[in-house]
Amino acid sequence: MEEYPRQLKKGPLAETVFEIRFTSSLPDDAVFGIIYQSLLAKISTQNKVINLPILQIPPEIRSRDPNFRYQQYYQIHNTGVYDLIIGVGPRAISFSNRSSDLVWEKYHDAISSLLNEILKPSIFIQIERTGLRYINVLDEPLFKSANLQLTLGANQIGKDSVTNIMTEVLEPDSYKITLQLKNNARISIQGQKSKIASMIDIDVTHDSIYTFTAFKNTYDEILVHSHLLAKQEFFDLLDKEYIKTFDPIFDEDK
Repeated sequence: MEEYPRQLKKGPLAETVFEIRFTSSLPDDAVFGIIYQSLLAKISTQNKVINLPILQIPPEIRSRDPNFRYQQYYQIHNTGVYDLIIGVGPRAISFSNRSSDLVWEKYHDAISSLLNEILKPSIFIQIERTGLRYINVLDEPLFKSANLQLTLGANQIGKDSVTNIMTEVLEPDSYKITLQLKNNARISIQGQKSKIASMIDIDVTHDSIYTFTAFKNTYDEILVHSHLLAKQEFFDLLDKEYIKTFDPIFDEDK
């Protein structure tokens, strides 16, 4: 098996998000309060709670429209040890990391610690899906350094083209990788001013129904395997010489 770097000191990672979609035994307007109270033992007392714009839509419309089913209603901007943005809706919760200093090991530990507080049978009936997403932004053309060749008829798509690609790869055991590539596109991340850049967006989803008990005993395995699939997809996509520019750290470098 090919060895991949453990960490990139100068990596292009802009955001990592782990999302869980679920059905709950609680009314929609009660889910956030119960989850928030469960988190107080772990998150900073200086956290900021933001009401998201979807709350301005009447509840009867939100409940009927399937486009709103897994939307977040609130965000907790935690300024404590985990430095995460926690999104909560009546059927979804997510953990977003936008800090380049929070490496995988610490991000994994943070999610595990928070889920140990949140996962209670009084909240969750079953888990419908998980998703682990990595958004990477490159300041140069992706096609210059990717193990990828595209042709349109007799013409090869060059590194200076403005190109967007999306593809899905089905993996065993109900895992799916959705890969979105943008080359020389106008990109805006986290509300910042848009710029011409390239993007590697990798979303590893696990679509399988779990009871509360089964998921509580299995979520760490799902999270770790999703990370492995995303990591393999990222490093297999890029040229090895280009990866060296990110100052990779391997296990033997510890």
